[in-house]
Formats: sequence, C-alpha cells, structure tokens
Amino acid sequence: MTPLTPLKTIGTLLVAVLFPHCCLFCEWPGTVLCTRCSHKLDFCTQIEAPVYYPDLSLVAVCRFNQDSRRIIHTFKYRGIPAFGKRIAELLFHHASLPSIDFITSVPPDPVRKKRRGFDHTQLIAQNLATLLNKPYITTLKKNTQSGAQAKTNSRKERLKNAEHRFSLLPQLTVQQTLAHKKVLLVDDVCTTGSTLRECVYELQKLSLGCHCAVFCIRV
Repeated sequence: MTPLTPLKTIGTLLVAVLFPHCCLFCEWPGTVLCTRCSHKLDFCTQIEAPVYYPDLSLVAVCRFNQDSRRIIHTFKYRGIPAFGKRIAELLFHHASLPSIDFITSVPPDPVRKKRRGFDHTQLIAQNLATLLNKPYITTLKKNTQSGAQAKTNSRKERLKNAEHRFSLLPQLTVQQTLAHKKVLLVDDVCTTGSTLRECVYELQKLSLGCHCAVFCIRV
C-alpha cells in the first residue's frame, strides 16, 4: 500500500470538499454509506459481543465480514475521513451504548497515522462524542511500532503483539479529575480483544470504569 504523502493528503481533502461523497456500495450521492446499504450490514444482537468477549464491557454495530471490512479498509487506506462520522452514527443508532462521562479512543501507530494524514479511531470517537454530547479526551499513546493486529495470523500472535503497546499520556498519571468516572473506549474492529484489554488495563490505573465500543467484531 502506497503511503499518503502530505500532498496526497491535501488532495484527498480537496476532493472531499469539492465533490460530494457517494455510497461505497451503490454510489448513491451525498453520503459514504447510504441508509439502504447500511441495513445490509450483519448487525450484532445486544448480547452477542458480551458472549464472545465476556471479560470486556463491549458493544458493537456488526460482525466482521466482506462488507464491514471494505468500509474499514476504504476509511483507513483510501483516506476518506467522512467514514468517521458515518460509523459514529451507526454506533449511536445501532449499539446499546452505556451511560458514560467521556469518550476516548485506541491510539494508532504514529507512523501509520502520519501516512494516512488523520487518526481514524479518533474521528469516530470525536463524532460519537458530539452525538452523545459528551467530551472527548485523549488518554493513551502507542509506545512502539508493531505489526498491525489485522495482519497477524493467529490469536496467539495477536495477543503477543498487544503486550505493552499502550500507556497513559504522562499528564494523566497525576490527573485526579478523571478518577472514578466512566469512559467509553472506541476502536474500529475487535478481533481477539487483546488491544482493548491492554488499553482498559492502562485506563483502570486512573480508577476509571471502562466500557468499549467498536464498529465490528470477529465472531
């Protein structure tokens, strides 16, 4: 995959402004995913995510399949930030979101973020925060560059890949105002849950009640 240079990133944003989006699947104008095509997603039941990930307080919009993979891939690698708002809308309308005080997101690898020109999980979380009328707070950083979770071949490799990848931002280690609040941690995909568990482990150092929300889950 060819990385997005700054020039390409600017070009992508200009195209988004000058030309209206069309649905990824049917090319209906005005939105990256129209209502009709969104209904074709393999939606999760309210209890499905807790069954597959019982140690996480987790909600999800849909199951991971060819369609949801195409949405995530287009969002991340073709540089279309409008998907951040659309996925947030799907979470808002289709996931049973818990009562929370603020929203945060799983941080991406800094190198991949620079190539894309934007933080895709942050875009989802910020748009969801707007819909819920809750603050968005950046809480975590990714410590080292590692292999992408989606490209590891086994559950064991994904679990190993997630070890010690994340930590709290330095200013939060002494932050008292967040203690005992409820946070919603947002990510795009949950495969084994290892990334979410690692982030939740760090957030719980602030005595936070942690809930998770993702666009799709592997079942």
